[in-house]
Amino acid sequence: MAEKPTYLSDKGTPSFNLTWYFGSGVKAGGICTMTVALPMPDTDNPQVKSKFVDAIRGDTSTSTIAKTTLALCKAMDANDATKVASLKAELGFNDEAAAKRKATWDGSDQWEQFLPDSNIKIAPILYTSGKVVVQAFANKEAYDGHTPTFTGAFETTPSQFNSNAAVITFNLSDLGANLFWHGLGGWAFDQPTKPEAYDVAAGASSVLTVVYTVTFDGLLPEARATVSLKHEVLAKLNIEEQVKTGAWGRTYRQEVVRGKEFNDAINSATEIVLPAVASPNDKKNVQELLTDWAAKQLEVMTQAQLPSVSLADLRIEDVRQIKTVQEQARTYKLTQAVTLPKSPQAQLSKINALVDEKTVRNVFQLINLNDVPHIKVDLTVRPPNIDYMKTRQIDRFVVTQLTFAGQKLLNKDAKEVASIEYLMSKDQPNSEILNGVFGRDTKDKTIQYSYLVSYNDGTPPFRVSAASQTDNNYLDLGGVDIGVLSVSLDATGLPWDVISSAKVDLRYADWEKSIALKKDSAPVLITKPFGQTMSQPLSYKVTLTLTAGMPIVGEVVEVMPKHGHAEITLQNPLGNMIDPITFTLEAGVTKAQLRVEYTLRSSGTPDRIFNQLVQLDSSKDSGKFVWNVPRQSNRPPAMRVTKARVTSAAGVKDLTDLSQGALDPLDTQASITVLADGLSNF
Repeated sequence: MAEKPTYLSDKGTPSFNLTWYFGSGVKAGGICTMTVALPMPDTDNPQVKSKFVDAIRGDTSTSTIAKTTLALCKAMDANDATKVASLKAELGFNDEAAAKRKATWDGSDQWEQFLPDSNIKIAPILYTSGKVVVQAFANKEAYDGHTPTFTGAFETTPSQFNSNAAVITFNLSDLGANLFWHGLGGWAFDQPTKPEAYDVAAGASSVLTVVYTVTFDGLLPEARATVSLKHEVLAKLNIEEQVKTGAWGRTYRQEVVRGKEFNDAINSATEIVLPAVASPNDKKNVQELLTDWAAKQLEVMTQAQLPSVSLADLRIEDVRQIKTVQEQARTYKLTQAVTLPKSPQAQLSKINALVDEKTVRNVFQLINLNDVPHIKVDLTVRPPNIDYMKTRQIDRFVVTQLTFAGQKLLNKDAKEVASIEYLMSKDQPNSEILNGVFGRDTKDKTIQYSYLVSYNDGTPPFRVSAASQTDNNYLDLGGVDIGVLSVSLDATGLPWDVISSAKVDLRYADWEKSIALKKDSAPVLITKPFGQTMSQPLSYKVTLTLTAGMPIVGEVVEVMPKHGHAEITLQNPLGNMIDPITFTLEAGVTKAQLRVEYTLRSSGTPDRIFNQLVQLDSSKDSGKFVWNVPRQSNRPPAMRVTKARVTSAAGVKDLTDLSQGALDPLDTQASITVLADGLSNF
């Protein structure tokens, strides 16, 4: 992830322009346009990759993981099962991952052998949303006090295609132009006539900052908590006899509860295992979360045996009952997908520290309206993204009749630009700056153009005439309507464990298409050139083919594509969430075969029953099976084990006591453990 934002570079020159105008009775001011970005380095470059590897190897979390991995290998070599289990949990390893690390161990005490090498894969993090804010402060005191003079903001979905770039434009007052000019390294004035607000001292102390607020999807490392109800824990909650002094100096004895340190009891009863990769802040937050869970579980386990006892408000008779409790334990694993916010930020560098004097004078322009009847206008044309166009079956994109204030512009060779053609068979072109000279009293500042899009599938070309924009000298051709419908379908949220197949039916105007979906596949991109303005809604419906029973057809959903593009995350027609049910084997049980019946309840529709054959084998997948089922959050479902056969040291046995396998209502993230003579649920 980029450490800090900066200017977007175009062939070594920052994408920046500041024009300061004054004179001729016009209220002085300025226009500043800049493109800021979060540029990512080329991770395929060996020198860049070497820097990444050095930084990763020098990180304390990395060395902690490497040292813990060495300790795991030595424990496995010594057949220390208890220590192996603890270290595997800390590292988040399963049996296969632990075995792979053991196989690569050279037998020495050098933990450095487990540090990453140059073969690791490094790729930029893809952001899911973003906002960019550029602010100017008159001086350091204003910066420290968070009182900006000017603020420019831009919201977008960041894209690695253009280095997460954002174009920010400021319409500045005379004072603001002075702050920007000196704060960003404009050239020193060498002419006698200056704008009224020109002040080197005031401008030189100004501060300009850029802050990106971006989010990306992450997965918290697994943490585990085990809370145990034991006599030695509850022994802290005991009775002692104290001597009390009453009225007139009378003394008497009274039994009282001692040791009401509720938090101490919870901490004594709870074992929490946090991963080696967790930061101190992560550990603190997860520790508090799991401790709160443990407190509730200890209360529930106690109340199950002693309904009248409250650990938070003990009485004498309560403590006497506590001595009768039976020991229990419960375990909770926390692995959570989260949206992580980050805010890379930096003060903007002075332009004169990045480029030569000639370039500084090109990007900082001073216009005295008293001196010249005409002004020079620069128009930056940003081309469309070639890769984006290719995936949408576009062959070429042509801009025609491009004018500013009704007049044609000139290119760098001083030739009139009649048209600009972009061919998808060529490399990605750079931005192009066109210019022209116009009267200073020109009121019409409209950019007008037409364009044509041709396709490679035989669709007639798409022609747009007289497109226009005003008061913005930056023409972004990547944001225009190209006459193509493109739909990205994400099917990861469908209940794949209870369906055999799924499809989506799309409809736009009179065009229809059915798309077969696959489990665990990346989002599917469907494109269809129409050669017309994409102004109609797109509708879709999801059809699920169940492993048993009639297909489920979801409701028709309408979305409005933006310039023809729609991002769709498909919703589960059977419920509003997917809930995992975990089946495991008790130590000593080698195999088990269960027939499980799950009842889904929904509002306004009959119950649906799903059956699943669960095969558990301690030699495969650690004897664990997870069944992901659909669920309606406001209607708890039910589940029951209808048949169970267990293999243990005592032989093969059909269980008769299946009472712990019948759960109605069924809690979320339920867990069933197969015992040698029955079932246990949590």
